[in-house]
Amino acid sequence: MVVCNRGERLDGHSFAAPTHTLAQVQKMKGKGWASLINSTPNGGNIMSKINQVERIRYSGGLLGLLFGSSKGKLNDKVTQMNESGWHLHFIHGDNPNLLIWILRMLILIVTLGLWTIGSSELLVFEKDDG
Repeated sequence: MVVCNRGERLDGHSFAAPTHTLAQVQKMKGKGWASLINSTPNGGNIMSKINQVERIRYSGGLLGLLFGSSKGKLNDKVTQMNESGWHLHFIHGDNPNLLIWILRMLILIVTLGLWTIGSSELLVFEKDDG
């Protein structure tokens, strides 16, 4: 686990900093665990984040192979979101189910290999709340 200096793991979950003293824990005891988890040892609060998920779809088949640019689509989307204050947190490759694979093959056969539904990726963006 990699820890950022803001008191968050890179997977976006908050954590109680290991530098809380026993006295600080006992002082927050009556306030519930949320007070301990969402605080830092110096009394400040951990910055909260909001997330947004965007999907990028690619074209498949011969047309997708010749004219598709995954780097270009990804770069355009990240640039657009950065201008709105969002920062890319992680990319998740979409895993299609069996029905989608069958549909892709049928479309590929009907279009004689020119086009089909391509793969996609889910981009998770985050920015500070507030």
